[in-house]
Amino acid sequence: MLDGSPVNSSNNVFSGAISDVTITVQKANPLNETSDLSIVSDTASTKKAIEDFVKAYNATLDELNKLTVNSETERGILATDSSTRSIINKLRNTVSETISSVAGSFQSLASLGVTSTKAGKLELKTSILDSAIATDITKVIELFSNTDGVANKVKSFIDQQITGNGVIPSREEGIKNELDRIFNERQSLSLRTGKLETRLRAQYAALDGLVSAMNGTSTFIAQNLTRIPNYNSSKSK
Repeated sequence: MLDGSPVNSSNNVFSGAISDVTITVQKANPLNETSDLSIVSDTASTKKAIEDFVKAYNATLDELNKLTVNSETERGILATDSSTRSIINKLRNTVSETISSVAGSFQSLASLGVTSTKAGKLELKTSILDSAIATDITKVIELFSNTDGVANKVKSFIDQQITGNGVIPSREEGIKNELDRIFNERQSLSLRTGKLETRLRAQYAALDGLVSAMNGTSTFIAQNLTRIPNYNSSKSK
């Protein structure tokens, strides 16, 4: 019985007796004995989930910043990649948007004490978050969980970047094609230089043979000139 009404289940779990509440029965009460059921919001889990969201966002931004840093002392491997910088800007804009589907005062992360620093990272003021959760935890949760909520927007944005025809797969495909082109050009260049080397070596060998032949001819002529009558006498005159 639940509030005087019979409730049935094939096991110890009752999931439809109260909207959005699942009851797991641990043991049966003695006959005619009742138990009180209190339902309270899990504020601690809600707060931790928001804290974890801020940490995950900042960790992602740290990695992006590391890849795109461009200073006098440090240069990231994607420092000149405009696509990555575009992802950073769009990600920052996504978490700063107002969630219009949430009624009341909690329509943005800023209203929960989550603000952006000059570096673009998120900073959480715990006192403001605690106050918001205590005031209306349902609206706080909706800010993240609604279809157009912060969590869904961020997830949707990330999925768009890393799947299908997203920016990252497209850039990867472009880089792969460029690497393939360079490889093919190197192969072609290697083939051409190999042929050129073979031809030049053949020409060098032919010229070397010609020089040897001419040296032989020169020696032959010099030796035989001495045998020509009057050659030596005419040479001495």
